[in-house]
Amino acid sequence: MTQLRFLAAVLVLALTFVAPARGAACSAEPPKQSEYLQAIQLGFETTQYLEKAYQEQGDMVVLIARIGSLASSKRFQRQLSPYWQYTHAGLVFRDHPSGQWSVVHLLNTCGGQSAIFEQGLMRFSLDKPDVYVNAIVHLKPQLQGALAAVVIKQNLAQAMFQGSQYSSISYPYSLDYQNSNEYILMLLAAAMAPESNQPNNRQQSMGYFLNSKLKAAFQPELVKVGVFESLGSSLGLGPSNATLKDHTRQERRNGKMEFVSVGSLVHWLTQLGQVTHHREIHLNRKN
Repeated sequence: MTQLRFLAAVLVLALTFVAPARGAACSAEPPKQSEYLQAIQLGFETTQYLEKAYQEQGDMVVLIARIGSLASSKRFQRQLSPYWQYTHAGLVFRDHPSGQWSVVHLLNTCGGQSAIFEQGLMRFSLDKPDVYVNAIVHLKPQLQGALAAVVIKQNLAQAMFQGSQYSSISYPYSLDYQNSNEYILMLLAAAMAPESNQPNNRQQSMGYFLNSKLKAAFQPELVKVGVFESLGSSLGLGPSNATLKDHTRQERRNGKMEFVSVGSLVHWLTQLGQVTHHREIHLNRKN
C-alpha cells in the first residue's frame, strides 16, 4: 500500500462521510480521528486482498463479516465455525452499480428499524467494531454468479428485506422480525434456488429455505438470555432492537434463543459445500 494511495483514500472518505447507523442508538457519536484512520486502512487492505483474489481466482462475490461486539458473542452457546465471534455479515460485489467492491447488508438504524445499505469497504469498517478485522469467505463460482444475478441483475436486495421489523436475535424460521445475518441467509437461499423456482421476495425465499435441503443443513446459533432479561422483554422493558416475541415458548422457558449468526452462516455454507476457502484480514498484521 503506497502512502499516496492511502492518503487519497483518506481524503475521499473525509469528503463523503456520513455517520453510519449502528445498534439501537438513534444518534451515533461521530467516529474519532483514530477510528477513521483504522477503518480506512482496514478497508483499503481488504480491497487490495479482494482485488488480488479476483485477478488470481476470478472471485467477484464474497461473504464478509466483522466483529461489532466481543461481549455479545460470549453468550453464544454453540460457537459454530471458526468465525463464531463475528457478529455482522454482508455480501461484497466487485461489479456493483454503487461502486467496485460494494458491501450489501442490513443495518439496524434506530430501535426496531433497519434498512439495506450499499457501502464501500471503508464505510463497512467504520462502524466502531471491537476489533479491526474482516473475515472473508470465498464461495463456489456458481453461487457467486447466482448471487450477482439475484442482487444486481434482478435487483432483489430490497425484496429480501420488505421493511421488516428488526430484532438482533430474530427467530430464524419466522417472517415477523429480521436481523442482519438472517437477511444474508435469505439472499443466499434465493441464489441457491433453481431458476424454475426462483424466489422474488423474502416470503418466497423463506418458503424455499424451509422446504428444501437448505434447512436440514442449517444449524442456528444459541444465545443465552437471563430470566430477568426475558421478563423485561415480555414487559416491553428490554432493548428496543431485540425481542423474544417471535421465539417459541420452549426457548423462552429454557432461556436459550436460536438465531442466525455469522458462525451459523459459515457453518451452513460449509455443510452445503459452497465454501472454497476463507481468510481473516487483520489491521496491522501481515496477512
